[in-house]
Amino acid sequence: MLPAVTRHSPDIPTSPRFGSGRLLTSVFSTLERKPLNDLVLKDIFCFNLPYMALARTTQELRDMLPNQLGLLAVTIGSMTLMPPLLRKPAAWISGQSEASLKERLSPELLKTIGKKAKLARLGVSFGLLFPFAAGFMAVPFMRDWLTVERSGTANFEQLIGLKQGNKNETAEDTQKSIDHYKSLFFKTLGAGFGLGAASLVGFSLASRRAGATANKLVDGLFNNFSLRGKSSGEVAGVASTMLFWLLPPYVGWMMAARDKTERREFMIKGVNSLLWFSLFTPFFLKGKAVNKFAKLGIDTGVDKAKNTLVKGFQGSIPTYEAIQKLAPEVKEKALKVKDRYALLSWLIPVTMLGLSPQMFNIFF
Repeated sequence: MLPAVTRHSPDIPTSPRFGSGRLLTSVFSTLERKPLNDLVLKDIFCFNLPYMALARTTQELRDMLPNQLGLLAVTIGSMTLMPPLLRKPAAWISGQSEASLKERLSPELLKTIGKKAKLARLGVSFGLLFPFAAGFMAVPFMRDWLTVERSGTANFEQLIGLKQGNKNETAEDTQKSIDHYKSLFFKTLGAGFGLGAASLVGFSLASRRAGATANKLVDGLFNNFSLRGKSSGEVAGVASTMLFWLLPPYVGWMMAARDKTERREFMIKGVNSLLWFSLFTPFFLKGKAVNKFAKLGIDTGVDKAKNTLVKGFQGSIPTYEAIQKLAPEVKEKALKVKDRYALLSWLIPVTMLGLSPQMFNIFF
């Protein structure tokens, strides 16, 4: 899985400047405005298609399908269905309007939003984030359960063709494996939904009693874990991306690994994901882009920082909408930098996350 887009911009008006003359600008500005589409496409091209295309046996392909489709379903279902459902009880308990909980967190709103509104929105955020993470952790157990039911074995080396079937496995062993994985699947989901419900109620109740002035703890939670975006339904911030989206599937995969071979394969995938998406793209690649925008006189928020990695972590990349408001001579140069950065931040994860771990695992 890949992290959700953490920065969003308002809709970019229809304009000839986004016509066929600048195809990359048109494509990436649309994805910037619709982060869920960007997220789903990256999921498909970084994980689903490459993993299934490089499956070593038909058994492995069948084993992968519930995992890949399940993770995609968790992403789409959580982002589209859950936020509207969660806002209703949060609004009723907190006394905040449902419309205010849905409103996009624009820079202007971030300057004026009060503690009560922040707490109510955190109720919706954590009400989503805990089940969201639990879904990612639970899907690998569902995969194991379905695979054992279909194939009669929980032996990963047999599934990928490294060894023949285990004649010592009995029907009783198979049923024990099915019951074990099924139990872990429902327990993990139950824990996630339980923590989500407790968070929604707790933060919403706290909102009714809160004063008007925000404190550092609430500000810290809000800045790192609140849902943002046009429909306030996307995961936002580095902390929430790491804790609730990147980490859970890998923890689930490691816990659901059926032997040391599968555990080693997921370790390779985890290290590869950390390197190319979680470190290289947002730190080094983004830092290089921040330097180029700064040379054009565009404010990136890190004028005092000198290290490229620090700039990548702390700096901000201007949105396509902001670039359109620049002077013509600067705008064209800025669009080239933005398009190049957007293209590389797509191609590198797709190539390195989609192909390299599976190729390494096949080699080893």
